[in-house]
Amino acid sequence: MKPILIPLILAAFSSPAFAQINDSPAVDMKAVLSGLKQFKEQNETGLRTRRNTAYKQIAAAAASNEAAAAFWTQAVLAVQFAGVDHEGTAVKDWKKGEGEGLKAKEGANAARLHLVWLGLTLQHAAGAETKQLLPAIIDFTRQLEADDLAIGRVNEHMDKLKATGGPKKPVLTGKAIADDAQTKKLHDSILKTAVASSPVAQWLQIAEILGDSGRKRKRGGDDDGSGGWEAVPGNVSGIYNAIILPEFRDSRDPRLLEYWDMMLRKNQESLYAGMPAFDEKQKTQIERPKIMWDRTQDMLVLGLKNRAVTEMFNLIKANPQHPDAAGWITKLEQIVAPTPSLDPNALGTGSVAPPRTIPPATAAPGNPPTAIIVPATPAAPR
Repeated sequence: MKPILIPLILAAFSSPAFAQINDSPAVDMKAVLSGLKQFKEQNETGLRTRRNTAYKQIAAAAASNEAAAAFWTQAVLAVQFAGVDHEGTAVKDWKKGEGEGLKAKEGANAARLHLVWLGLTLQHAAGAETKQLLPAIIDFTRQLEADDLAIGRVNEHMDKLKATGGPKKPVLTGKAIADDAQTKKLHDSILKTAVASSPVAQWLQIAEILGDSGRKRKRGGDDDGSGGWEAVPGNVSGIYNAIILPEFRDSRDPRLLEYWDMMLRKNQESLYAGMPAFDEKQKTQIERPKIMWDRTQDMLVLGLKNRAVTEMFNLIKANPQHPDAAGWITKLEQIVAPTPSLDPNALGTGSVAPPRTIPPATAAPGNPPTAIIVPATPAAPR
C-alpha cells in the first residue's frame, strides 16, 4: 500500500490549487513604521534601565575590598551553584578552598579591580567616549601596578617559607604556603577573566549588553596599538595598547614617553640575581632594545624627529645583531633619505614623456578644441 501513496502525494502537489497563492490585504506601512519606532524606543529604554541598574550595583560593590569580596561570592554561588544547597558539601568545599582566597586582601582587591573594570566596560559599551573615560582608565592602570607589587610580595613570602622550611612548625608552615598559593591562584584567575565571562556578568545578566567590549578588542590583534577596548582587567599592556596609547597618539600627548619609561623600568626590575643566562640575555639584549625602539617611534609621533633619529641610530649601532635590526635600518633609511617623488618633467634615458594637451588656440576651426599627443617611445640605445 505504501508505494500507492507516493503518486497520490506527487499528484496533490502538482494540483493547480497549490499554484494559486494569494497575498494578504494591503498593509498600512505608516502604521508598521510607527509601531517599529515604538518598539525601538521600548527596547532602548529597557536596555538603558538594565545598564543603569547593573552599574549602580557594580559601583557600590567596587567601593571597598570587603563589599567586592561579598558581591563576588554571591555571584559565584548564584551561577556556579545554581540549584545546589548552599549548606551542602560542594558549597562548603568551595568556601574552604577558592572562596578562602577572597578573605585575603589581595584576593578581595582583585575582585574589586575586576568590578571597577566591569563598570568602565559597561560605560564604554553604552556609548561613553574613550576620551571621557581616559582619566579613570589611567587611574585604574595605576591601581593595577600597586596590586602587582602586592601580589609580588605574596610570591616572595611563599619563597621564603619554602626556603626556611619551618622545621619547628612544619604543619603551620605548610598551611601558610597553601594559603598564599590559594590567594595568588584566585587573584590571578579573577584578573585574567574577561568581564563578560565573569560570574558577576552572568549573575546580573549583562554579558550580552557588554558585547565585544566585554569579550575582546573591537579592532586589531594582541597589543598592536590599533585601538578598541580590552576585556581582561589584569592585562595592563592590553589596556595601554588598545585604549590609552592610541588616544595619546591622536592628541600627541607627551605621556607617551612616560609609558615607555615605565616599560623600561619594568624590564629592569624583572632581572634578579641567579636568573638563567638565557632568560637574562632575552630580556637585556632582545626585549629591552625592542622597547627602546618602540619608544623612538612615538618620539616621531610627538614631532621629536632629531631626537628620534639620534636614538634610533645609536640603538642600531649598539645592537647590530638584534633580530629586528634589518627592519630598523630600513626604517631609519626611509626617514633620513626618503625616496624622492617622480618628477614628470625630468626624463631619463628610455623614459616616456606623459601625454600633453595642445592649447585650444592652436586647434583648427571646426575641429575639437583639444587633442592628446602621445610621444613615441625613444629607441633603445645601441
